[in-house]
Parts: sequence; C-alpha cells; structure tokens
Amino acid sequence: MARNALAATAAAKLHVEELRTNKFGIGKKDPNPLTEDLHHAVTRLSAELYTKDVHFLMELIQAIASNAEDNEYPAGVRPTLEFVLTAKDITRTGAPSTLLIFNNEVGFSRKNIDSICSVGRSTKKGKRQLGFIGEKGIGFKSVFLVSAQPHIFSNGYQVKFREAPNRDCGIGYIVPEWVEQNAIVFDACKIYGAKKILPATTIILPLKPEKVEAVKTQLSELHPELLLFLCKIKRLSVRANNNNPKEGENVSAIFISNETDQHAVPSARAYSCVVHFSAKEKLEATDETCRYFMWRQSFHVKPENKVSTRNDVEDWIISLAFPFGKRLKRGTSSIGIFAFLPTAMVTNFPFIIQSDFILASSRETILLDNKCNMGILGCIPSAFFSAFSFFVKESSPFSAVAQAFEFLPAQASSITDLNNTRESIRSLVQGAPIIPCEMFCGIKHYYKPGSAIRVQRKFRDLLYDVQKEGITLKASDGESKGWYGLCIQKCNFILKASEGVYVKLLFFIANMPHTYFQRNFKYASFLKYVDEEGKVKLQTSSASKKILYAIAAADHAWLIKWNKQFRCPAGMYFLPDSAQKAILSHASSSFLCSRLSSNAGLTCYTVFGYAWELCHVLASKNEPKLAIEFAHFMDHSYSKGLISESELISLCGIMPIVDGSGSLRKLGSVTLYIGEPYAECNQFFGGRTPEKELRDFLVQHLRAKDLPELCPPDTVLVLTSCLTTEQAFLLLDCIRYFRTKDLSVTQKFIGSIRDGRWMKTCLGFSRPSQSVLLDTTGTIVFEMMKTVLDDFFVLDLEFYRYQLCSYADELKYLGVRFGFDDLQRVLATCFKSLTSSSLSKEHTYSLLMFISISTEKQLLDQEWLDAIKEGKWLLTSKVIVLQKKVFSCNWKLRLKLFCELQISL
Repeated sequence: MARNALAATAAAKLHVEELRTNKFGIGKKDPNPLTEDLHHAVTRLSAELYTKDVHFLMELIQAIASNAEDNEYPAGVRPTLEFVLTAKDITRTGAPSTLLIFNNEVGFSRKNIDSICSVGRSTKKGKRQLGFIGEKGIGFKSVFLVSAQPHIFSNGYQVKFREAPNRDCGIGYIVPEWVEQNAIVFDACKIYGAKKILPATTIILPLKPEKVEAVKTQLSELHPELLLFLCKIKRLSVRANNNNPKEGENVSAIFISNETDQHAVPSARAYSCVVHFSAKEKLEATDETCRYFMWRQSFHVKPENKVSTRNDVEDWIISLAFPFGKRLKRGTSSIGIFAFLPTAMVTNFPFIIQSDFILASSRETILLDNKCNMGILGCIPSAFFSAFSFFVKESSPFSAVAQAFEFLPAQASSITDLNNTRESIRSLVQGAPIIPCEMFCGIKHYYKPGSAIRVQRKFRDLLYDVQKEGITLKASDGESKGWYGLCIQKCNFILKASEGVYVKLLFFIANMPHTYFQRNFKYASFLKYVDEEGKVKLQTSSASKKILYAIAAADHAWLIKWNKQFRCPAGMYFLPDSAQKAILSHASSSFLCSRLSSNAGLTCYTVFGYAWELCHVLASKNEPKLAIEFAHFMDHSYSKGLISESELISLCGIMPIVDGSGSLRKLGSVTLYIGEPYAECNQFFGGRTPEKELRDFLVQHLRAKDLPELCPPDTVLVLTSCLTTEQAFLLLDCIRYFRTKDLSVTQKFIGSIRDGRWMKTCLGFSRPSQSVLLDTTGTIVFEMMKTVLDDFFVLDLEFYRYQLCSYADELKYLGVRFGFDDLQRVLATCFKSLTSSSLSKEHTYSLLMFISISTEKQLLDQEWLDAIKEGKWLLTSKVIVLQKKVFSCNWKLRLKLFCELQISL
C-alpha cells in the first residue's frame, strides 16, 4: 500500500509539473500563446467572486459534493464531510486560524485538478440532467474569499494555490504549486485524530485575519437540511480544535442514518423514501432526530420554458421534503427552497422545495421571472398533489393519515409568486376525492373536502363505544355547522346507550367552547329528565324546562319521587337517578357540572332549595290539594333529616296552608287554624302518615291552630279593649270557620263583635260597622278629602300587614264598608250638609274634585247634584254668577271660569 501511495504521489507531482510547464509556460523560454487568455479569464474570475462572505461555504460544499459525484467511496464507508477550525497555523503562512476540510472519498482525479487549474471548466458539464450542482463557474475558487493560499492533499496530490499572481507567469488563483512540507500533513493528522486514518482528501485553508469571524459564523449557521439534496454526502460535522486541552472540542454533526420505505411510482415518474436525519450540537449532547418523507418526481421540460443555460436538460426533477417531527435548524430560519443547497427564501410552507432552479448572482434567491423557474414552479402543485395522494391512499409513512394534512400550505407565503402555487395546490386538493372517511360499518370511502366532515377523535371514540353496546348507528351527513347535534339526533342512541357512554357525551359537550356549543347543541335534545309519568325523556338546552339534580344520591332519589307527585311544577324536572350517579362519579364531575350549568342550564338543588322554590309556585296557584301534599313532603323530609331545623323555620315563613274553610292561605306570621285534611291518614312512597300526625307537625312547627270541634257560643263576646293583629285574625278565622261549616251563630254573639271597638283605623279603634276598607281609588280620594271627613274610620292596612283583603267576606259580614262606593256615599252626605252655607276655599276645591271623580265613575246622583246647585255656598267679590251655569261646564272650563271671573273663595 505504501508503494501504491508513493507511485500516486509521483504521478501527481508529474501532472502538476506538466500543468505548470505546458499550460502556464513556467520554465519555458517561449510563453504559452494562451497565457494572455488565461490572464483575462482570471481577471473576470476575480470580478465574479462574491463579495458576501455567506456564499463561501456553500460554494465550497458545492465543489466538494460535485467532485464526490464523479468519484467513488470505499465499500462500507459513510460519505462524510468534516470541517475543523483550529487556531494553529499549520501551513506556516502566518494565518491566525486554519480551516481544515476532510472528505473520505477516494480522492481527486486528474480531471478534478485540471478543472481547478482552469476557469469556466467543470467536470459536471453535460451532466446537469443527473442533478449535478454548480452554476456560476466559481466552485472551488470561492476559497479565495477567506484564504490567500488554499492547500489540497488528495490521492497523491500535495498542492497549493495563491491568490496573488505567480511571479513566473503573472497569473493567480489557478497555478498549482507542489508542497513538500510533511509537517503540514503531520499536523493535519494530529488535529483529525492521532488514532484515526486521515481521509483521502484534505483541504487546508489558512484564513485571512479579517475573515476568521465570518467563517466561524458560517460554520455555526450551517443548515442541517442541506444534506437532503446532496446525493452522496451522508454525514457532515463541524468542530473546533482548541489549543487549550482543558476546553475540549466543541462538536456538532448532522447525518443521514438510513433511508427506508422506498417506493417507485412509475405511473407518476416518481420515487419516494423516508430519510432518517440526526443532528448533535455538542459532543456530549444527545442526538436530535427528524424524519423526512422525500418525494422526487420528473416532469418533461416544456418548449416554452427552455433557456440557453439548460439546453441539455430534458426533464425537471422536483423533490419535496416533508418533515414529520420537529424540523432541524441551527441558528437559521426554516428554509423553503433549495437549489441543491439552501437559498435564503422562506416560503412559510410546511415542506421543502428542491429543484434545479436558476439562481440570482447572490445565490440567495431564485429568479422568479425566469421562464425556466416559472415552468418548475408550475409543476410543484402537481408534484405536491401526487405526494399528498400517495400519503393518503397508497402507503403513508405516518402513524396516522391525518398527519399528511399538516403539510397542506395553510399559511400564505410572503413571496407573492408562491401564493399562486399555493392556490393551485388548494384547487387540486379541493377538487379531488382525497379525504378518507370511515362509515359506521367500517368501510372507508374518499370524498372531496367540501363533502367531508372532520369529526373530533373523542366523538369518534364515543360512537365506537355506542356500536360496541350493540346499537346500530345511521350515517349522518350534511353541513358541518351543527353536525354533532344532528348526528346524535339522527342516530338516536342516548336513551339506548349506557350511562357511561352518556357521561362521555356530556363531557364531550362540556369541553366545547361556548360558540361551538351554541352551533351544535343549542337545539339538540341531549339532556335526560324524568317526566310526570316517571319516564326518561330528552330535551334541548334552550327549552323552558329546568333540569335539576341533587348532590346526595338519597336527596336526588327523594326529590324525583316528590317531583312526580307534584306533577313537575313550574317546569322543574330531575335527571334520572342513574345519570346523576354517573355524572357525579366522573373524575371531572365539578368541571362537567359547571359547564353544563352555564351552557345547558343544569342546576344543582338541595331538598331545602326545591321546597323553597315549590313554596313560591304554590303561592301563585290555588290548589289546596297540592298544598296539603307539600305539607306531607315537609313532614317526611324533616323526619328523614333531609332538611334542618333552621331550614324548616325559613320555609314556615312562606309555606301556604289550607285553612278550615278549604281556602289556600299564606301562613306568614299570622296564626291560622288548619283544615281537617291535615288530620287524615296518608301514605307516600312507602312512608305512612298516621292520623293527626301531620296536624300535630303543623301545630308544633308552624303558627297554626287546630280548632276542629269549636262551636259558636251563645253569649256576648266582651271586646272592651283593642285586639292585636293576631287576635283579630284569629277572630276572623273563627267567623270564617263557623260560616264555612254552616254553624248557627247567635245574634247575641255576632252582635257583640259588630259593636265592639276592636278594629284599628286611622282614627283609632272603631266598630266594624263604622270602619271602611278602601280600595286603591278610595285610598287616593280619601287622602284628598281628609279635611271634609272628620270622623271617617279607614282601616289601618299596615297594622294588619296588608292581609285584610283575604277576609273580605268575613269583614262584609261584620258590617265593614268596602271600596270607593261607600266612601262616595259618605262624602256626598258630608258635602250636602256643608253646602247649606258658604264653603271655605279648601272645601270648595274638594267638592269640585269630588264631582269630577264621581262623574268619571258614573256614580254622580242627579238629585244630589241639583241640591248642590241650589245651595248658596259660592262666595264672589265682583259679580254673582248663577251656580247652575258653573256646573254646566266641564271641570277644565270650571277652573277657567273661576279664573276669568276672579272669584274669591
């Protein structure tokens, strides 16, 4: 092997001498006639070298990768490109740092050296259809941007090139010089690794002082994805070799570990595979990995898109890379377009586009107005759709087909021309049956996007659970708006499925945002309730029924029974027992109940809360039977400990009861006597109420009295002092009881009550026959006529807590006058007496107001009015006016007449 190496070195040295002598005329007496042309070519090369540092590394990788396409790699070797930056000046040229590039290919050939020693000559010419890169004729010469003396050690070649013109021929850049220093190779071996074999090709770049930081930046931003489209290079690493051994080496590497899922698709002239990618930032760090689904497809070049620089190209090769997993990037944004190497174009697309684009001189962007590039861009939608269809219908590399839909370019691109590409992709996808839809029977069909509905995973799982319970489901199609609600309505499975499935449905609904809930379930019947007959039914969240539940299972079961007994008053219904237990045993029951409360009106009630609500319902209804049942409910609930002593006291304040007359009365703070039905025996839900037990419960806990055997006495009831409110009501209750039972009341007894001064009025205590209970109109008129009525006894409603109206029949029986009619008669008598002489101003105004009100009420007696007209009660100062004339006018004219006549009253 050593003999072969020496022979290769001797042959390489001879080749270099031939180039120096024959091509550049070094050592010849007669100069090469082509030297002048080389001068001009090198001058142009110098002008074409990019001024931006960012392009150096890409051009160098391009040159090395292109040479690698020509050469072979040893069997079992992973094609690798390694960059090592060291502070050592191993070339002894005074450089502050040195960049070494190691490539494990078999080495440079004569053609490669000839190409490097030329301008505009490339080993890749005529091979563009194979995907070889390189456009500007710069390639390896880009190293002169950062190094004045690049060195190459490869396959026996030991040469360097100078940026400065050769002193023998006056040409720079391309004149090779043989390097004899074995110390350089020794140092390179040491840096690469003393125990490792130096790769076949080593490029050493002593860096220009002003370029060291730029090279460091370029190395740190080396894009991991650039390996995707370099056909043979499978591993690329960057490391820093420090002089201080304590600092160690900072290593980063990217490599393609393997390729799997390889498929040829002849019908589409395409090939696909999955590339497994890894990257490591530091030596001790773990590998970051990402997989890329690669789709490569050929398209015939259209005649209208031919350009001179691509005359030999018959097919465009478009490659799309779809990353599944987190994309690898290193200090740079996610590149969108590659021309074998990354450009600076960010597409906002979730996939990478690669093709043989024609680049701008900066190599940062493609020429969007170039007709070749326009043709390639026009083929990208077709390539994408072919790859997308392959994902969905053929052989998806993803764990779930849904992952393929993540690669649809949903976001607009910042590059206007690419939005046309995006819209073309949208049109292709929208017009094709590409959405996989699974029927309830398990058969898969494909539909156009506009005809398919994406069902959330949890709802699909719910439907599968329904099917497992043996329930047949019906297909549900239609618009996506409100689909979930329509689905459960059409499938009609809620009442058939288990409570476990029902709770899953409720949890799915509860997790919906409010707007989604309104759209899907506002008018869908999904809430279970027990109706008046004890049957389980469904209602919508927007219905008027109130769906209730209790926390304690015993309370809930108790309330369901009594609610049925009360015939679900005021639209109150309860969840079925089984549904209540399933909901409250759910791990997220608090969240579930809270969301169902806010979205669907599901309400939590205690036994006390239900009783309180029912009290108000009973107060608005005249249903004595229901009130008696409610008393039984109270008795049993209290005895079972379902309502507390304090809660019972609160309910007693508003609980309606049936009195002895059979009338429904509010208890409040008034003592009432209770009716006979409370003493009867009853039975509810297995609990028996013995005779008189309920009556005793009311007497004990409520302010009610039991007067079942009382007979009216034949005696005078002495009422010499005023009665309290409760005493007065008790007396009125006794009278009601006597009259309801048709008991004979003696005149002696009732007369003493009628004549007794026990009723509280505005003027003190008075007899019932002297007292008046005014209605609203009467009260207003009374307030206006107080000056006329000196001894008019109006009952004090506030004293009797505004409950006297409930004793209207009893009060009339005792002689109490009612409403405005009695007041009108009293006032008419008073005014008739007063008009016998002159009236004061106040009395005059009151008389006129009384006449006006009586006229409106059609209570004005004509005979009385004639008497008032004849009376001499109107005092004038200037002229005497006939009173008949005054009273022939309406009220407004009367006032006007008084003003005009300037009557002094």
